[in-house]
Amino acid sequence: MILVTGGTGFVGRATVKQLIEAGHRVRLLVRDPETASRESLFKKCELVKGDILNVPSLPAAMKGITAVIHLVGVIFEHKGASFEQIHVEGTANMVAAARIAGVPRFLHMSAINTRPTAASMYHQSKWQGELAVRESGLDWTIFQPSVIYGRGDGFVTQFANLMRPPLCFLSGFSVPSTMDGEVLLQPVHVREVAAAIVRSLSNETCIGKTYELGGDTLTLNAFLTEIALALGLNPTVVDASLPALPFMAPIKVAQGYRPVILPVPGIFFRLVAGLVDLLSPLPILTYDQAVMLEESHYADTTEARKDLGFQTKPFPEGLREYLGS
Repeated sequence: MILVTGGTGFVGRATVKQLIEAGHRVRLLVRDPETASRESLFKKCELVKGDILNVPSLPAAMKGITAVIHLVGVIFEHKGASFEQIHVEGTANMVAAARIAGVPRFLHMSAINTRPTAASMYHQSKWQGELAVRESGLDWTIFQPSVIYGRGDGFVTQFANLMRPPLCFLSGFSVPSTMDGEVLLQPVHVREVAAAIVRSLSNETCIGKTYELGGDTLTLNAFLTEIALALGLNPTVVDASLPALPFMAPIKVAQGYRPVILPVPGIFFRLVAGLVDLLSPLPILTYDQAVMLEESHYADTTEARKDLGFQTKPFPEGLREYLGS
């Protein structure tokens, strides 16, 4: 029996589906079993009520478990779910519960660029979570994916929404691209991440290893351009100095180009993100995300390809599956 945390989330659903297809018995730790049981995918799982922040709820979930797949994570902080609570405290709670229950195997999803000196609070908290796993004494494996995309994601979909009504009207058909759009990304499909996680379960070679997962290498400008093309739009990248941008964007829109991708300096992007974070009632873009986007998300997939047969599909192909042009 495999225990999955975060099984009802974006990566969790893809992982649970592949676990079931591979013949594994799956138990999910969920806060609301009744709601989860209504979905066909989760009808094939055992549902246990609990929460990674509720320590007394964890022992029951650990009974009879041979491995834990810990996928819980948050991109936006909100009341009761800060980076510190979810990535640090929650992971430490799961590690401790697994050790007490004698569960030997622990698979943990972190993120690329996670390190103690990271500029973003997200990456710092992810590193603290990794430390709890690395020092656990369990047979651990850690995964550090680059930007994960697929139906239901929280990153590509955000940019896609900026390019479509109604948000495109509010932004004047423009999409800002930080660090002048030259940051490198390696978006990886959620199915590819889930496949790597599931394959590692029965592979002793993976114990004590950290795997970086990523796909095609793209600049941020190219990344945004591919999203627009998948939506059936005709994008253009404005190549102009910052003072000229307010004048160039309307001209490009008038010429029939939409959306307009605006490469801007990092400090300007941070300012925009800070204002959106402060004024918007919805978590569209946070200051911490702007900080994360200022550094390239390069993943060395050599070990994943060797040990797990990790493979990726072209980014445009993966996008068209769910954005559809």
